[in-house]
Amino acid sequence: MALAYTVDSRWRNRAEFIQGRPAIIEFLMRKWRKELDYRLIKELWAFEASRIAVRFAYEWRDDSGNWFRSYGNENWEF
Repeated sequence: MALAYTVDSRWRNRAEFIQGRPAIIEFLMRKWRKELDYRLIKELWAFEASRIAVRFAYEWRDDSGNWFRSYGNENWEF
């Protein structure tokens, strides 16, 4: 999955700012060690020229069996 991102990609995940593919890989590995049975749905919301907006919803459980669900938007520029 990490190859979908360029080596100079920039992310913001809540209060965390991530830059570069190696940092994205580390972030995703850390995230998915905690977030078990991860399920993600993405939907194209808008697009124009080199930009797209995507809506997402994901759910996961922790190691105690508590379930969580999050929603949001992503803005991509190519």
